[in-house]
Amino acid sequence: MRYGSVSVLALVNAIMLAGTAKAADASDTNTNPSGSPGTNTATPPKKAAATPTQPASATTKSTTTGSPNSPGVVTKLDTVVVTAQAGSYQATQASSPYYTQPLVDTPESITIVPQAVIKDQNATTLRDILRNVPGISFQAGEASSTVAGDNLSIRGFNARNDMFVDGIRDIGIYTRDPFNTEDVEVVKGPASAYEGYGETGGSVNLVSKTPSLTPDYEASGGVGTNAYNRETVDINQPIQEFGNTGMAFRLDAMHQYNDVASRDFVNDGRWGFAPSLAFGLGTPTRVTLSYLQQREDDLPDYGFPFVNANAIKAGTYAQSQLNKIATVPYSNWYGLLYRDHESSNTEMPTLKIEHDFDGGIKLVNQTRYDRTDFYSYNISARFDNPPPASTPPLTLNMITREPSARSELDTLLDNKTFVTIPFETWQIPHTLVASLELSRETDDFSTATGPFVDTSLYNPNPYAPYNGKMSWTDTTNNEIDDVALSLFDTIKFTPQWELTGGARYDRLNSSSVDPGPLTPSNFDELSNLASWRVALVYKPLPFGSIYAGYGTSYNPSIQGISDGASNDGLAANTTNLPPEEDISYEIGTKWDVLDQKLSLTLALFRTDKTNARVIDPTLPGTVYTLSGVQRVQGAEFDVAGSITKEWKVFGGYVYMPSWVVSGPPSSFPNNTLPNTPQQSGSIWTTYDLPCHFVIGTGVQAVGQRFSAVNDLNSSPGYWTQQAMVGYQATKNVDIQLNVSNLWNEEYIDLVGAHQVVPGAGRTIILTTSIKF
Repeated sequence: MRYGSVSVLALVNAIMLAGTAKAADASDTNTNPSGSPGTNTATPPKKAAATPTQPASATTKSTTTGSPNSPGVVTKLDTVVVTAQAGSYQATQASSPYYTQPLVDTPESITIVPQAVIKDQNATTLRDILRNVPGISFQAGEASSTVAGDNLSIRGFNARNDMFVDGIRDIGIYTRDPFNTEDVEVVKGPASAYEGYGETGGSVNLVSKTPSLTPDYEASGGVGTNAYNRETVDINQPIQEFGNTGMAFRLDAMHQYNDVASRDFVNDGRWGFAPSLAFGLGTPTRVTLSYLQQREDDLPDYGFPFVNANAIKAGTYAQSQLNKIATVPYSNWYGLLYRDHESSNTEMPTLKIEHDFDGGIKLVNQTRYDRTDFYSYNISARFDNPPPASTPPLTLNMITREPSARSELDTLLDNKTFVTIPFETWQIPHTLVASLELSRETDDFSTATGPFVDTSLYNPNPYAPYNGKMSWTDTTNNEIDDVALSLFDTIKFTPQWELTGGARYDRLNSSSVDPGPLTPSNFDELSNLASWRVALVYKPLPFGSIYAGYGTSYNPSIQGISDGASNDGLAANTTNLPPEEDISYEIGTKWDVLDQKLSLTLALFRTDKTNARVIDPTLPGTVYTLSGVQRVQGAEFDVAGSITKEWKVFGGYVYMPSWVVSGPPSSFPNNTLPNTPQQSGSIWTTYDLPCHFVIGTGVQAVGQRFSAVNDLNSSPGYWTQQAMVGYQATKNVDIQLNVSNLWNEEYIDLVGAHQVVPGAGRTIILTTSIKF
């Protein structure tokens, strides 16, 4: 389905026409070297990396108190600290108020993928962006139990519920498009002390674009293989009609449609719209109103299965193929065209108020309502015997279509307040950050299944009718009310030694209600939870640091099994269980080298889930107990920035063995954690050539992954290569060619418990951007 393109294309055309007229007017006033008017002899500048960089957001104004020569200097920032310079691969500051120090002095692993990397790679989904971050793997949606959307793991633990937009949790099921995103921040290691429940392996935060007082107009259009087309608009307009009020308006919009290379029939379509209005920019009091809407309509891909005993009994596969991925053409799709579809609609209005007081004190309050409607009709292909039991067994070269559906509404109402207070005690500077968060999350869902039908394993018919009747469950209503307080302090004892630490308390009131009539139930749980974090930093030189840190997190039962992968709420076998608890140790070093243009990070880490939910083998049925210990540990290296003025690089590598340390036999002691490759990494680099050209290439590699903790079904490791060529045709026009999966490798992208989803084949995209 193609939709929404008319209005977006109209905006693109309007901006192009306005920009052309503006460029024509400007050319009339240009002068040649002899001073004659009306002659434009200016040479188009080189690619952006070869020009002086400018801040990606509002500039910062700093003032100091105390003696500049003493350690008691307090620095005040009147506006938000920029996270990266425009065009740079190197980020210098995380966006959250919790992080008061530059990244090089922040004692934990944080990877920030800046706007320049996103643009150079033409990354159009959050998944595309996160492929640059080692230690992240993606999970397949499966039937109606394991949700689709951006379902991922960080350092071995599921992080579907650990997604944030501007520091506020985003719980919706959808594919996040970065059209309104400035950069993406990945914090690794337990972080409940910052943001509350979850975050065993880490969290992902999307930093939104905001208005500024600098006029900026940009439009882009892209076409490519597999019916790809994408149009975007980014308009930033200061408003001066009301005097010097610091008003500005920004509009970002997007439309995209594409088929998926090397996958029959699968397609993705979405559009987005994100206006924002700011008041008081450049003044002590700033107010920003913003709204985000993204709608998507897809033909979903649920891949193909692992080989099981049924396929072997039918004679389709030999015993040696047991637990391996079914050997079928990677293009095979087992869905039904007249039945399958998946859609979501996300709306996110936000009000943000900031005020700078004297003495460097800063207050930030943010209120958001977040709503996502998700609807899916999909088919999982399995080697199963169609029910009822009297149905004949699976026959040679056949596979079973298992139809399912899910309808879900996720909402969040959140108000978060930060106050940052710099002060001194005995000439020792402190930066105190306190927060209060009030939130209510709701998750209302219902699932359905239908009669199974068989189809050909090698030649499935996507046009076959489906006459089975879907049987829907009751709607389950999950709710989480949270009141949270946190307090953090960073103490600079000397220019070389810093100590940072703090804690968060959450009062979490959760419930799951099934009103019936099929299976009525009512479960509730009240948890008083505390988490904390502490770290010590030593700076042998101003541009480097060595640190050691310790942190905790927790996972309440409301998240469901596997850290929220299923999102199904409380049940009789989980309601009375206390939260899972996690601890993390990390030591590392960070250096900004080559005139501080290149950031290098090395970290050694260990994360333990000390009381994992596991099935109690001493009790009948599926009864959970907290008696398992799970561990992920390893080493990670990251690099970001510029090697020379023309040569930029961004990448990382992680080695992280994982295993079940202890637990009952049902927890599979000594086995590998699911969807956790022992090794993964990526590297992306670009080089500015003469004559306004830029070239780039990169490699992404992921090791073997097991689909479940029983270590039976596994997906082989893979690597893919990407490439790009860019050309700056004029001062205002850029042309860029991107090729993903350059060698058209067949590989598995998403891994589920019973099935896998192949990655896209070679895709070629040509994008033209116009900016004024």
